[in-house]
Amino acid sequence: MCRLPGDKVVALQADIWQVLSKDKATLATIQSLLDRLNFAARIIPAGRIFARRLARATAKVNKSHHLVRLSLGLKEDLRMWLSFLEEFKDTQLWRTPWCTSQQLQLFTDASGREGFGAILDRQWCAGKWPNAWGRHGLTKNITVLEMFPIVLSLHLWPQVLADKRITFWSDNMAVVQANCPVLVGLLRELVRVCLLRNVEFRAWHVQGVKNVAADALFRFQWTKFRPACPQAMEEMTPFRAEWWRLVQWSKG
Repeated sequence: MCRLPGDKVVALQADIWQVLSKDKATLATIQSLLDRLNFAARIIPAGRIFARRLARATAKVNKSHHLVRLSLGLKEDLRMWLSFLEEFKDTQLWRTPWCTSQQLQLFTDASGREGFGAILDRQWCAGKWPNAWGRHGLTKNITVLEMFPIVLSLHLWPQVLADKRITFWSDNMAVVQANCPVLVGLLRELVRVCLLRNVEFRAWHVQGVKNVAADALFRFQWTKFRPACPQAMEEMTPFRAEWWRLVQWSKG
């Protein structure tokens, strides 16, 4: 079990608000805030992504009294930390061992021309992208497309994933590294639901040639999918049309 002490939460919130009130802050101030964020990230691992831009902003600043410009993006990340801390306040999380490959794994894949596929043990889901996504150019951003089924999995199988530490496998290195700014919205939703459900993810890369089941799934190639995933249920987990709106987070 782990818990972020209340006094630490209050102190971190105060530091964040102090930085948010400025257009620039000294390197010393930013480094102090990063130390607190890194401490909090031990308890809220999924929040680490929202400290990366702040750390990168200090990379070329050498003197502690030198100023660091606080961009809108940096401030958005800090506001996300405020929301995480508010949700997490007075919450205790249970840390279970990482699920082994024999227990539970999540495989996902996607393509701009076809759609997405996600497999969690015996459960699976697949779908074709809405026409509107193509008209707005979303189907050209493969990083967003491959992140979508990962975030979706938390909505598809919340009871299975709750209180778990699970590995998800993707053949897209951009998703595994998760540094692209366009992913910010989906990452926010990922962190939010992970906090809500007490889920911890780690990402591992799997070569496309080995991601056979998920690849066949998003292509709707049932003759390949069934042999590659013989344990799969006959029917897929129902998909709600409202879940397409999850991608709107990436526009924020």
